[in-house]
Amino acid sequence: MLAVLVGQWWNGHYRGCMTATDYDSCATRYGKGRRPSERLIRKLLARVRVGSQSCVLDIGCGTGDYSVLVFRWTGAKVLGIDPSRGMLAKARVKGWDQVRFLQGRAEELPFRDQRFDLLFSIDVVHHVGDRLRMFTEAFRVLKVAAVVCTVTESREQLCRRFMARYFPSIVALNLARFSEVSKLVNWMRSSGFRDVETEAFVSCEAVTAHYVNAVRLKEYSVLELVPDEEFRSGLRRLKEDLGQRRLIREDWHTLIWGSR
Repeated sequence: MLAVLVGQWWNGHYRGCMTATDYDSCATRYGKGRRPSERLIRKLLARVRVGSQSCVLDIGCGTGDYSVLVFRWTGAKVLGIDPSRGMLAKARVKGWDQVRFLQGRAEELPFRDQRFDLLFSIDVVHHVGDRLRMFTEAFRVLKVAAVVCTVTESREQLCRRFMARYFPSIVALNLARFSEVSKLVNWMRSSGFRDVETEAFVSCEAVTAHYVNAVRLKEYSVLELVPDEEFRSGLRRLKEDLGQRRLIREDWHTLIWGSR
């Protein structure tokens, strides 16, 4: 039954592309509690040399937090693309004039061939319907010897999510949404990328009131799928636990690297 419900939700909301409709509806509350991972961006920039003359594309930029971080730390020309008008409106408020945000889909990038020195996406690929097409487009717009980094989660990492302690149904929901890392690697290679490799990354952070607020606002998309009673119960237990002791959240990701 769970698999049927997930399939029905997927067909109605995410089939074919990252949908603008869902994220338009939650754009007003998105970003009030959730914070970007600065450690993740530092990891990304430690691997790739990016400077003021570089051109960087953030696919699925959302409200622009990662795009702005890359610009602030490197001075590069940064572009963010996302299908949601609502998310982009918030991104433009914080993006200054130096970061350009455009509406578009990962499967149909509105850029000329061989434009970018770095292309990255963070927690985005599971929202893309045609993932092979996404990588084919990424290959097309990257310069020769340029780098792509897709940040996602393996099946094991999804099962280890801190949030699953309080909302156990998200494990099955996420397993239905996410592609296995091996499939993503194969699609990248099929698109022409070479030197494709994976790297596990974890950051450990104290659970704060900001995180609880992000959960309360359902800024993690999977929480929209959690049954109401489970969500209320899980949120209550999370607040109680935080009030009683210090909680540490391990945030696991897999970085998939490739070069053109």
